[in-house]
Amino acid sequence: MKKALCLLVLLSSFVASANQIIYTTTPEDFNPIKKSDWKVLVGSTAVSFSTGNSDTSGRGLGLAIEKNIMQNIGLGFQYANIRANTTEKLSYETIEYTEGINAAAAYGKFSFVNYSINKWNLLQLNVLGGLSLVENIKSNPQIIYGAAMAYNYDNLLGFEVDTKINTKAEPMTSASFIGYF
Repeated sequence: MKKALCLLVLLSSFVASANQIIYTTTPEDFNPIKKSDWKVLVGSTAVSFSTGNSDTSGRGLGLAIEKNIMQNIGLGFQYANIRANTTEKLSYETIEYTEGINAAAAYGKFSFVNYSINKWNLLQLNVLGGLSLVENIKSNPQIIYGAAMAYNYDNLLGFEVDTKINTKAEPMTSASFIGYF
């Protein structure tokens, strides 16, 4: 009991004398040296969808271009060439094969969070909406909605992760490097 009491007193003296070091800086307004109106995004794109009795999913190279219309609003177009694995379930057997498919999306993007870490680094959260067309889906272009998160360094380079979802809840997801022009 005496040892437990000594240990309790010793621990409370450490807690009482603890100092906390906090380093804070005030965020500066994002003010890059280079002004840019265009973004080119290159990276990996993945899709997953179902049509009738077949399921298709795959990954490939995606390329997108976006034009900033206003400070928080932009328009974009994305194209991806995807190597996809398809599984067809027929009444008497299951067939699996690999194929190349094309996917495209035209969208508008609204940046609702622009958090400047300092005058060269910017974090963005975006919502987007538009139309997508994936080869092998037998229907017309489909309405999409989604979200994106991006990091921008001085309007020189950046990184973005986005997900576009159609009305059937089938995703088209991308992780891309960004070049600003």
